[in-house]
Amino acid sequence: MSNKIVVSLPLVPAMVPGSVLLFTYTNWRGVTEKRRVIPINLQYGTTPEHPEPTWLLFSYCTDRKANRSFMLSKMQDVRTP
Repeated sequence: MSNKIVVSLPLVPAMVPGSVLLFTYTNWRGVTEKRRVIPINLQYGTTPEHPEPTWLLFSYCTDRKANRSFMLSKMQDVRTP
């Protein structure tokens, strides 16, 4: 299994504090939704929801009004507004 992740270009400028990032995400239940987040941190690691080491985007989800973590490999159509 490869840990190679190709980071899309919109993710880089979105890491500036206060930036907004839009993407489509498929969660662990297989539910796909559009998400709007304010990125906080990008790191390689695990969480209770993501027990296998992977690249994770930690961010504030404006839809859920809570901090959330997202696997980069499950993010699609990443863009800035």
